[in-house]
Amino acid sequence: MKTLVIYESFFGNTKALALEIGTLKEDIDVVNIREFKEAMMDGVELLFIASPTRAFSPTKEIKAFTHYIREFGKNLRVAVFDTRVHIKKEMPWLLRKMEPIFGYAVDTMEKILKKNKQIELLESCWFYVKDTEGPLEEDEVKRLHTWALSFMK
Repeated sequence: MKTLVIYESFFGNTKALALEIGTLKEDIDVVNIREFKEAMMDGVELLFIASPTRAFSPTKEIKAFTHYIREFGKNLRVAVFDTRVHIKKEMPWLLRKMEPIFGYAVDTMEKILKKNKQIELLESCWFYVKDTEGPLEEDEVKRLHTWALSFMK
């Protein structure tokens, strides 16, 4: 099964997870959104889209790509994930109030993709970083393996 992982990363955490998916099986291509070419979609059956959460949303490029894939995908299985920080008590109160209203990158990507009934939207996931710039929280790579491999059977 040909698999493609499209990602964007600011501090390297989302990139690290995307590259990790690329190690799980053969025939997995991992591409930064800025290097994506339409021909890369030829024969793809499983697509992962990954974005850090930036201002409660995916990056501008990933959001545009998600709209594009929505139009492209016929019989395409798509799984999305994001990286994010835990919203904690010690964070500013405004941030804590906004999080339930605006959500995360995954929420926006799912909303866009659900509009195309030809795409099979798989279970989404998110992975935590310790601080704004990371590193990833302990055991997040292990969680990624379990999640991603569940779609590659």
